[in-house]
Amino acid sequence: MLAQIVTNLIANAVVHGFRAGEPGRIAVDVSERDGGLVRMEVRDTGQGIPPEHLDRIFDPFFTTARSAGSTGLGMHIVHNLVTAKLGGRIALTSELGQGTVVQVEFPARRADTAARALPTAIGTP
Repeated sequence: MLAQIVTNLIANAVVHGFRAGEPGRIAVDVSERDGGLVRMEVRDTGQGIPPEHLDRIFDPFFTTARSAGSTGLGMHIVHNLVTAKLGGRIALTSELGQGTVVQVEFPARRADTAARALPTAIGTP
């Protein structure tokens, strides 16, 4: 599941974050958090997401690159894997011209996932 999450987040950044031939950077950071959580952050230096699209990023079939072959399922799949399978939460922030940051938090132990699911938004108790 983690491989699919990371792959989809990086592929999404490559396809949507950077114009053809434009240099950029994608970083993946993983850290341990209080409460037995793992936080993974995928950050890119791409063009960012227009504000009017932010609320739809995790919607199934939402894409701005259908003509380039995108299905609009990558981020929806990521959201479902994080929340339903890992019992975690996901948040996305983006600023035009500054890139995008996706934060994922989930219990470090699989047994914790069955015992309690995290609130859906990072930063909520």
